[in-house]
Amino acid sequence: MADKRVSDITLREANLSDMEALLLWRNDALTRAMSIDTRELDLPTHQQWFTQALNNERFYILIAELAANDERLGMVRFDLEADLSKAKISINLSSQSRGKGYASRCLTEAIELFKKRYRQCDAILAQIKTNNIGSIRSFEQVGFCLDATQDNQDEQSDKLLSYYLNLGNEYE
Repeated sequence: MADKRVSDITLREANLSDMEALLLWRNDALTRAMSIDTRELDLPTHQQWFTQALNNERFYILIAELAANDERLGMVRFDLEADLSKAKISINLSSQSRGKGYASRCLTEAIELFKKRYRQCDAILAQIKTNNIGSIRSFEQVGFCLDATQDNQDEQSDKLLSYYLNLGNEYE
């Protein structure tokens, strides 16, 4: 797959060399606090999941990097339903990349790449904790709408907001 440029950002598919960076970002204290699953993961557990995810068409993991020096900024992940008609999206930026305006740009371009690859997908869903203001703003900025019919909580009873993005069939 060719890299996709977003001004100073490059998006590419994840590979095995990204495993440790993703684990580091996943175990970051703020990431865990904003995640539905707040457990810290060990390397063997992450390694098993990541290896399987890379070889499963239902997972699409993109790595965002600075174009100038290939510094990893974060990742955008899509988890597709079995029939590939819907996907859940998540984003995780490295602690050094937060607050710099990268999230919405990464989301926009990741969604464009996703739509080209998974043309049969009708909607992308996101679940965001109510106190994760940065993610709420980023997802709303790229066109996600709040689904007021959903009332969810995570394992710690934190309220979750459900957002969705309906996809057009512009690539068919």
